[in-house]
Amino acid sequence: LAYSMGKRAAASRVSRNKKKYWRKGTDVGDVEEGLAKANFDKQNGEATVAHRTDDELFVVDREAREDVPDPMENLTLKKKGMLERIMKRVDEPIPEPKVAAKKPTIPKAKKTIIKRKEPKKIEAAKMDLWTTDLEAKVDLNDPDGARIYKETLKLTRVKQPRTVLEKPSLLRAVAIPDAGASYNPDVDDYSEFVSRLVEDEKKVLMKDEKARRRKELAPGEKMCTAEEYRREMMEGLGVLDEEKKEEAEDAQDEVFAAAPSAVVEDETMEEGEGKKEKKGLMNEKALPKTKKQRRKEREIELAERKKSKVQTQKELEQSVFKVKKLVREVREEEEAREAALKIKREHRAIAKATRRKRHGKGEFEDNMEEFLMAEELPSSMRQINPQGCIVSERFKSYQKRNMIPVPLEEKQWKKKGRLRYKIKEERQSKEIKIGTKLRA
Repeated sequence: LAYSMGKRAAASRVSRNKKKYWRKGTDVGDVEEGLAKANFDKQNGEATVAHRTDDELFVVDREAREDVPDPMENLTLKKKGMLERIMKRVDEPIPEPKVAAKKPTIPKAKKTIIKRKEPKKIEAAKMDLWTTDLEAKVDLNDPDGARIYKETLKLTRVKQPRTVLEKPSLLRAVAIPDAGASYNPDVDDYSEFVSRLVEDEKKVLMKDEKARRRKELAPGEKMCTAEEYRREMMEGLGVLDEEKKEEAEDAQDEVFAAAPSAVVEDETMEEGEGKKEKKGLMNEKALPKTKKQRRKEREIELAERKKSKVQTQKELEQSVFKVKKLVREVREEEEAREAALKIKREHRAIAKATRRKRHGKGEFEDNMEEFLMAEELPSSMRQINPQGCIVSERFKSYQKRNMIPVPLEEKQWKKKGRLRYKIKEERQSKEIKIGTKLRA
């Protein structure tokens, strides 16, 4: 096998100049072209260009003078280029001079009588619906023809905005009820369903209780009286200072009248306690540090700083051997962060597509799910009574899916009271006489 492969390789490397390559390297197209040319020359004979002489093909100009020197012969390349540019300018036609445009003169208005033309009467085209061909004569496969045809017949759709086909929410139009809401539910499903409803009800009660407690006063507080409000408004004006002084003097007189000796003893006790406190503070005051103590503190601080610096330097030198570990930790941390970020984006997209947006000035309240107590569960489907209102449930579903706004509840107008009227009969004093009676 190796011998045969080597032989083929040697055969493929044969020189093109040798006899073995003649048949292998011949081009059939060149041969055919040469044969076609020979047949053409044979048919036309001496009419071909190859059989004609030079005198028949060319004409020699005998009038040329050989003694006239060429002026461009001894010039440099730069001068030749300049002469060529000048000759080109000479050959160009001279443009005609521009004439200044005259200002248009406004002709004077002539009084003309405009005669109204009577509209031509258009005769109705006579067309036989049974014989006339009403099919389109335009090739609808051609995009331009189809577009023009649809525009003329007004078959093109109106351009709609991009947001028409976007859904305002990905929530289901009709929510699937819970398994525990069935007329014959499983015990576990029913218990889970009822416990969830109980939790929702607790949240509502807690919200109401919070609103009620917000309106009540905190323990220890009381409502502000009119006198307290007056004193607060007059505070800082100097009006209440005299009242306070008078109240303090009256209270002091009452105390001295009740027990004058007890007041004197209290004052002496307070003075003694004040002196003791001052002495304790003077003893507790630290004495100023000596130079030796300050030098030792400074040496200790410098030693600790130097030690910490050496320790950090050692840690940096040893961190070179932990490069692989550090790179792996950084990569793992980046992967964990990317995974967490991806999950966060997914949750955010789902929440954005399913949450209820602020659409309207009112506050949205979800529809309360209907449920049956354990003793109300029927034994048959025929004994089920209708629960809830389907119209209210559909309306709440539209609001939840951002299809209609939530209106603000308007305050009901309350009638102040019944209109009181009084019938009064007025008479002039002249009409009142003895014996007349007036109705009140």
